[in-house]
Amino acid sequence: MQNPLDAVVDVLYRTNEMKALRELLRAFFRQANGFLQYEYIASASFRTKDYKLAMDACEKLFKCPEIVSIDKKNQYSLLNNYVLALAHGNYPEKALEVIAQQEEMIPSDRGRELMKSFCLFTVGRRKDAETILREAVNTPGITEKVRMETGGMKGRGVELPREELHRI
Repeated sequence: MQNPLDAVVDVLYRTNEMKALRELLRAFFRQANGFLQYEYIASASFRTKDYKLAMDACEKLFKCPEIVSIDKKNQYSLLNNYVLALAHGNYPEKALEVIAQQEEMIPSDRGRELMKSFCLFTVGRRKDAETILREAVNTPGITEKVRMETGGMKGRGVELPREELHRI
């Protein structure tokens, strides 16, 4: 079943009415009372870059009783959204805590590792971030994400040697 807000959210987004869209999502959040509503708000909040609302919706979402009936893959995906909201909302320490939970669920995920490197860099752990990026350079199919991460860190203390960057 499609969410009745989809059409309104899409129109506001396409017409660049971000302030109105944020207000709508915040009003909906104040009235929300269930898993699907919080999940929708968290997802839609990314479109407006309202990471605080996305974080709040994720936190409510994880307190819903339905969370225990969701399979591990979907729980992991929901945690990914929470990590993104935390990282973009400038809460890298909390994002690293959630990433630690994810590592227990699924030990190997290069995309998660790149987000971890971003958070580590943000909290001043540049060497740890650089180690992750160096490993990622050698992972097939991940070069675009590595390029994005190194582009954001280059000139701020994390530099990969030229011989490693030429492979990207």
